[in-house]
Amino acid sequence: MFRIIDAKNIKKCAERVAEHVFQLSSRNPNWGWSEFCELNAIFPNGTVSEKTDLLIRIHFFDPSENAPVIHPMSLLSQSLEDYFNNEAFSDITFTFNCGSKLYASRLVLTLHSPFYKAMFTGRWIETATSTIHVQDASFECFHAMLYYLYTNKLQEGLSFITLKGLYYEADMRDMVDLAKLVALKVAEMINSENFDDIFMMAYQTENIWLRDKVLNFVYSRLDDLWTCEGIKRIIETGNVPDISKRLEIFY
Repeated sequence: MFRIIDAKNIKKCAERVAEHVFQLSSRNPNWGWSEFCELNAIFPNGTVSEKTDLLIRIHFFDPSENAPVIHPMSLLSQSLEDYFNNEAFSDITFTFNCGSKLYASRLVLTLHSPFYKAMFTGRWIETATSTIHVQDASFECFHAMLYYLYTNKLQEGLSFITLKGLYYEADMRDMVDLAKLVALKVAEMINSENFDDIFMMAYQTENIWLRDKVLNFVYSRLDDLWTCEGIKRIIETGNVPDISKRLEIFY
């Protein structure tokens, strides 16, 4: 937002301020206007050669201000990384179809996850067992989830496929902060090959922030992407009427 004030009439600034909002990143940032304000707002007597002072206020709006907020866990979690997947300090074993195993502490999982607290203190099949077979998540995905519960950090070097699975697992288990971390990471990976997958992740979990990240990517490259199958997939959700209207002329 730009405000230009005639300094000689500062007392009347409420009447003389010329204010416009410019979207600097858009294709038509000034909506066709080439000036910030009328000259007579700066030179009320019409003498444009007269020396004058201007006070210019510029407000920068950072879209990242709306990014997900991650709430830190207790200091206790910062000292647990050495005990992650350590059989000597674990009383739960997770097994997988691939034959791999992961070891975890029932206490750690209960303290850091309402989902596991309900599992280990309720009347679930898993409540009294020491071995739990994981069927619906890959070893890599589950490993990353347990790593987060022990460290409050997102494991480095995760592939997009693993992050996608981790996002859904976090959402299903109500691990809100983990889902936010994954969303932040996935948003950095948006490209022409996966934008529709990421949009569906956002759509299915009602993640407006992630959805808007995808749509910003699409709008900025619409000329190149409009023939992609991914665009059709997004339109079919019926969740983005704006993009549907923009693309109707192409189909």
